[in-house]
Formats: sequence, structure tokens, C-alpha cells
Amino acid sequence: MPDMWKEILRREVEEKGAKAVGVELCYSRSVVDLVLKGTYKGNLANVEARVMSIYGNNGQVICPVKGGISPAKCIEAWQMARPSA
Repeated sequence: MPDMWKEILRREVEEKGAKAVGVELCYSRSVVDLVLKGTYKGNLANVEARVMSIYGNNGQVICPVKGGISPAKCIEAWQMARPSA
């Protein structure tokens, strides 16, 4: 299946919504929507690489402190650990 990454992306959007997936991928909701509609004009290889790095490991990223966690938990932990500005 050559576009397996798009199916993974579609599954994540169905589960969490395009906005949340966009946050996890560091893309806007618009980019996520355009990719799924097949009308995104940007570099799909970059989007594919990001989708697979975030969701290609059963939906987990590897945290050096917490091990395998969801992207949302990673963002939450990172935000809590950031020094206040």
C-alpha cells in the first residue's frame, strides 16, 4: 500500500480531529485537511516523514525520560518542562 501514511493520518484525524493532529505534527489544521483532500501544494514527502515519525510506531513517540508515549503526552510533558518566559 503506497500511501499507507495517508491512511494512518486519516485514522488519527478521525480519532482526534484535524486540529489536534495538526498540533501533534507541527502543521496547521489546514495542511492536514488539504493533505487528506489531495490538494496540498507543499512537499508531501516532508508531511509523510512527519506522519510516520509520529504515528508510524503504533502512535507513539520515544521519550528519553518516559519511553513510548503518545504525541499529545509528549507535548504536555514538554510544555510543563519548559522554563517560563
